[in-house]
Amino acid sequence: TEDTAIFFKKTGITTHIIVTLTWILFLSMALTVLLMATLWQRDIVSGFADMEKIKLQYLIEDIRANPKDILKNKKTAATGGMLINISGEETLLGIVNEHAPSLRAQAEQALYENNIRYAMDGFFWNIIIPAKAYMIISMPVDRQGENQGVIAMLYPLNKLYLQMGQHFRIIFPCLLVNMLVLLSIALFRFRRFLFLPLTKLINLTDTYHEERDAPFPTIARNNELGQLSSSLQKMLHRIEDDREKLCLSVTSLESANQELLATRTEMIRTEKLASVGRLAAGLAHEIGNPIGVILGYIGLLKNDNITARERAEFTGRAEKEIQRINKLIRQLLDFSRINNNHCIEQVSIHDILNNLMDMASTCRLDTAKINTTVELSARHDVVKGDPDQLQQVFLNCLLNSVDALIETSVEHSIKINTSTITNQKIQIIFKDSGTGIPPAHRHKIFDPFFTTKEPGKGTGLGLSVAFSIIEQHGGSIRVESSTGQGTSMIIELPLHQET
Repeated sequence: TEDTAIFFKKTGITTHIIVTLTWILFLSMALTVLLMATLWQRDIVSGFADMEKIKLQYLIEDIRANPKDILKNKKTAATGGMLINISGEETLLGIVNEHAPSLRAQAEQALYENNIRYAMDGFFWNIIIPAKAYMIISMPVDRQGENQGVIAMLYPLNKLYLQMGQHFRIIFPCLLVNMLVLLSIALFRFRRFLFLPLTKLINLTDTYHEERDAPFPTIARNNELGQLSSSLQKMLHRIEDDREKLCLSVTSLESANQELLATRTEMIRTEKLASVGRLAAGLAHEIGNPIGVILGYIGLLKNDNITARERAEFTGRAEKEIQRINKLIRQLLDFSRINNNHCIEQVSIHDILNNLMDMASTCRLDTAKINTTVELSARHDVVKGDPDQLQQVFLNCLLNSVDALIETSVEHSIKINTSTITNQKIQIIFKDSGTGIPPAHRHKIFDPFFTTKEPGKGTGLGLSVAFSIIEQHGGSIRVESSTGQGTSMIIELPLHQET
């Protein structure tokens, strides 16, 4: 039918069922045929043997003078044989060819048992597999109550098997028709009790949607399909409940993610403002000198005795000092601005470090007594990232090195160098000659709010924010320190690969 054909196209279970049923019926038919053929062949061969034994016994009694004349009698179906007298001498009767050993063995067995016996010589299943088969009948020869020997006759079974094969050709089509009828009945039953309910379940699941008003219907059957339909109904209810819970969880996660991003942005801003405050403290001294010079030139300009040339010279010098102050303030504002757009661009690490050292020199970050060495040895220094955030990381590392040297009496030196790692990464190292980090604190330095500085001198967010920024740029940051041998802050960033 049409719905069964549609189900055939949708699923492969029907094909497996049909193939399985066909194989089961075929094997059942084959076993039935083998069993019937075995019993039938056994009975026919046994009947043929009984008939030929009676004939052979009659011929032996009738032809007393010479048993060799048995083959001349047209009533027997034998084609050859063997006569063995009581002294063991054998006489071949007719043509026996390769059957002579079997004839002698059967004859000796009959002579020993003094009884009539028959056996097969050749392949027995001649109905299924064509082959030549022969039957051997062995019978003792008694004359006047005395055993004169034994005679073994060879009977071909070709004609007998040919007749059986003709009957078998009639029986096999009947069995085949029987198998087809049983298969049709089985498929009809499967269609009614399995295919149609499964097709209905498939159509219901294909057309099911969350907005439907009617619930998912169940199949009212007290069998496995009914249980499957009920289980689907329960599963859909659980899916609906889980979907509502998932929506609530997604909403909660989105809110938490927004709060996390806001908190992270606030941490970066807090640390940046702390660095700006420290820069501003150093910048105040640097601005004081230009302001004093400007005030001096303004005082000179108030005199009426100066010439026009001197007035222009004093005005130009005051203007240069104002431009100097403007440059200093602009550097501080450029660093302190909060960039919410997170501008990702190709940036040179060497340019950032050079600008950082200029700003540190301008703002007098306690570096007057510190020997600072910068070695930019990396062959490639272009990365993709936010230059403001990377500058904040490098400034934090520099400030930490400065703080580590202020309170020490040893030689004050900071070394900054860059190098290329396998043309895929750039490594930036900030190394100071301070006393190092105690082992108990090394695994905590990247934790938020962890600091060894006095209250009011550090937020404890610098390295935590730096770790977050470097990780966001696909890099890594780690510390190497030994007590009394200084500290190295090692930063690795992936280089920008040109396509």
